Amino acid sequence: MRTLLIALIGWLLAWAAQAQAPECAPVPGVEALWAKPETRFVLFGEFHGATEIPALFGDVICHARTSGRAVKVALELEEQEQAALDAFMASDEPQPRFVFQSSDGRRSEAMILLLRRLRDLRNAGQPFEVVAFRRTPSVYRTQVDGEAAMASALRDLGTSHPRALVIGLMGNVHALKSAKPLKLPFTPAAAFLPSEGTVSVLTTLPGGVIAACTPEGCGPKPWPARGAPLPRGVHLKAEPGMDGRFSVGRPFTPSPSTSPAQPRSR
Repeated sequence: MRTLLIALIGWLLAWAAQAQAPECAPVPGVEALWAKPETRFVLFGEFHGATEIPALFGDVICHARTSGRAVKVALELEEQEQAALDAFMASDEPQPRFVFQSSDGRRSEAMILLLRRLRDLRNAGQPFEVVAFRRTPSVYRTQVDGEAAMASALRDLGTSHPRALVIGLMGNVHALKSAKPLKLPFTPAAAFLPSEGTVSVLTTLPGGVIAACTPEGCGPKPWPARGAPLPRGVHLKAEPGMDGRFSVGRPFTPSPSTSPAQPRSR
């Protein structure tokens, strides 16, 4: 009788957890990202300013509860925004009480929606930490220093828990595991991380329009399609500098900036 009662209690707890678990939009192939126990870092390389990429990333985090591991969500936001980010995650405010310190598409309505989604997932009982991992400009003087600083911040997240899974969203250049594919004159952030413990997936280029800042100004920028279209999801297939691609399954649409921005200097 005691054994039957314990089994019944276990079933009720599992049922209750399943009932409270948020529904996740399908992301085919997502479980393969953390299938290997040695994987510590899962990096999504994006083009800033597209509406669809933060939405897909939110779905990925929703599915990350199946990893069975502690999850740390790393966003390419400046570290000085961490306190305000923490306050937002603990509040019911419609948007953070800070202005993203960027003018390249990372400061967008799509990012606000992503933060709300992450907060909803946490409030529904999915435990994870959301971290702004981009070190301030005072930490580095060049792109070389900046990439190394970003990698250092990611490593710090990975070492703060022995089995933590760090899932990061960042510009596609930072997520490259090698400088060779783009013939970069510097080492990308992901290349500083242990290769066998890092899974890097970069966005496909389905065409459309993104919101971004260039030396010519800020606003919608047409983005040509490149390569064969792929359905929405994760497609692991090794390419130079990456372990695969992720696809939003449709052309990009621009996500407006949350505040005025100045053109990026050369």
